[in-house]
Amino acid sequence: MKKLASLFLIFVLSFMLAVPAFAEEDSFTSVVELDNLVSREVVTYDSYGYSFYFGDSYLKHTAYAPAVLKIKDPYNLMYYADVYYVDEELIHPEYYLNFGVERKPLGWDDITYSISEFDGSGNKIGTRDVKEFPDIDQYAERFVIKSGQITLTKPGTFLVQYSRWATLGGIEVIEILANSGAAEVTPQPIVGLGIFTKQKTYSNGTFSDVNEKEWYAESVAACYELGLMEGKGNGKFDPQGNISLAEAITMAARVNKIYNGKGAAIENTGSRWYDGAVSYAIAQGIIMGNEFEEYTRPATRAELAYIFARALPESEYGNINDISELPDVDDSTKYSQEIFKLYNAGIVTGSDQNLTFKPIANISRAEVSAIITRVVQPANRRVIQ
Repeated sequence: MKKLASLFLIFVLSFMLAVPAFAEEDSFTSVVELDNLVSREVVTYDSYGYSFYFGDSYLKHTAYAPAVLKIKDPYNLMYYADVYYVDEELIHPEYYLNFGVERKPLGWDDITYSISEFDGSGNKIGTRDVKEFPDIDQYAERFVIKSGQITLTKPGTFLVQYSRWATLGGIEVIEILANSGAAEVTPQPIVGLGIFTKQKTYSNGTFSDVNEKEWYAESVAACYELGLMEGKGNGKFDPQGNISLAEAITMAARVNKIYNGKGAAIENTGSRWYDGAVSYAIAQGIIMGNEFEEYTRPATRAELAYIFARALPESEYGNINDISELPDVDDSTKYSQEIFKLYNAGIVTGSDQNLTFKPIANISRAEVSAIITRVVQPANRRVIQ
């Protein structure tokens, strides 16, 4: 009986991996990325009576030709990632994929990909170069591919079908628009740091307590225009005042939300003005649910580093410095990893020539304006000599 149960489980898992599935909008994680992007949306469709297996939505990307389609998260792929040209209206994508329609996947661009190979236990067993995105022919082995791309020059609809490691497979649909020579029309970024744009105008005198000659005046103006910081009321910014935990978490939540192109405001959605931002930050993994008890108290510099270092994906904190020692931060310092992460990304530079951080001290609103500006504008990050 146990043997039959095991065989049935293997069959179910194999079927789940073989059959495309579609996620809801809130949980749909894209496997591909596309340049020249115009829009990205979840499309609901008629599942043609197979909704039990296939769901009823897919992720649709629209871009101008030519566009380069890349695999964004190859570590989660298994067996295959195929791209097809679709010469008909895609009303029933599961019918096109699984019910006898003749199709041939496009070839990946003729470039060399460097891959690492792992055994079934996750141990690295070697590396090699390949010319095409590899099919995986054994369930127990995985490949990690660092790059994979197809250049789409032909206007029309393309369907990306893939299977994923230890989860259901899926599809995404790519619509390529003809570029009529009007290259002046620049597609707007859908997600990423490029989406941070001016929301309002700052001028000298916007805050009566911010002198344009002060070192922090430029960063106050920048974070105000980007919608990341507000004043304290009555036309004042309070540059020397402390930042509270609630304010720090709210700023990190705003950064994450803007970066990911998500909907409406998160503040003032609970009994306390910061409840919505705290709930959002917990949901996004910026902070843990039971991490802080009193949100209105001043944040320490270490706490602020921790919160801001988790506001964006790891890929947005690339190293431009190589700092491994600080006079007042070591492995025993709470949040030391996040502190070093911000130093090496050029987001914090210390309070003196010795790079002293002062982890348990409070931090001023003026200092925070400079830090948050560097988080979202890499051009302002500092190389530490």
